[in-house]
Amino acid sequence: MIAIEQLENKINKKIVPAGLMVDLNQPFLAVSPDDLIGLDSLDFYSKKLKEMMLFGMIKW
Repeated sequence: MIAIEQLENKINKKIVPAGLMVDLNQPFLAVSPDDLIGLDSLDFYSKKLKEMMLFGMIKW
C-alpha cells in the first residue's frame, strides 16, 4: 500500500480498487482492472468504461 500512496501523492490523483465489472446488456462481457486512477482523467478506454457505467450498461 505504501507504493500506491506514494504514486497518489506524486500524480495528485486518488487510486481506487476495482472489482469485476459486467456489461448488463451482454453479461458474457466483463472487465476486471486492478485499480482505477481518478475517474476524471481517464484515457480513451477508461472514458468508454465510465460512459458505460453512467448509462447503466455495466454494474460496478
